Amino acid sequence: MPYNGIYLPEKQDLYKLSRSKVDFFLNCPRCFYMDRRLGISQPPGFPFNLNSAVDNLLKNEFDYFESNPPVKDLKVLDYPTKDEEKCVVEFYKKYIIDRKDQKTDTVIISN
Repeated sequence: MPYNGIYLPEKQDLYKLSRSKVDFFLNCPRCFYMDRRLGISQPPGFPFNLNSAVDNLLKNEFDYFESNPPVKDLKVLDYPTKDEEKCVVEFYKKYIIDRKDQKTDTVIISN
């Protein structure tokens, strides 16, 4: 009669293997030997409790900030208007000199 569990070479009966154990052998022969011959099984995988807990915490956090935004009138970022662009160009012309230090590759800012 076929048996499964720990393999005993002195036993004359057939040894029964499942498809998953054959796949286990193909993935890691040493792990298979330790499992089937020595009785040392693989450690169990991590439970999904941690994943679902983190998922739940993040969902609650996003739901809270969706209903209570930290900034009430959040303006959608868009391309700058001509006036804003002109202001930025004037700022750079006024405060930033168009030369870099060649050794450190830094821009020199003057006030």
